[in-house]
Amino acid sequence: MISVSKYFREKLNTLSGVTIVSPDKGAIERAKKLAKVLKLPYTYLDKIRDPISGEVEIKTSGIEISGSTVILVDDIVSTGSSLIQASSLLMVMGVTKIHYFITHFLNTEALDRIREISDGIVIASHSIPSLISKISTIDDLCEVLSS
Repeated sequence: MISVSKYFREKLNTLSGVTIVSPDKGAIERAKKLAKVLKLPYTYLDKIRDPISGEVEIKTSGIEISGSTVILVDDIVSTGSSLIQASSLLMVMGVTKIHYFITHFLNTEALDRIREISDGIVIASHSIPSLISKISTIDDLCEVLSS
């Protein structure tokens, strides 16, 4: 997460009032690691997927966001529907700015939908080439291999 934290430190004027949020429990470890490196609070939303229809519902489960800006950290985006629901819910909760880090971004059409919600930073790792693939994971990989 060094590469991601460095990117956000360079691009954001301040990290004051920022909370790291995972849209579900599946991405909580990524959110936790980024929060630790940036020294920020983190939390997660609850995602419930209907086993028959596949439809997703995002809930807060009583979380509080300690600021008006979040960095939403997700592992993979295919249609973008979970991220859109999470973003909409965060806006209802009073968040005014949402930035995004996605590890694997599969669908550039989802980018238009995300941009309709927030004009924040939207970045992904270079694991899958896309318009938003700005984060090289080489430094992070080297760190893991050397420890």
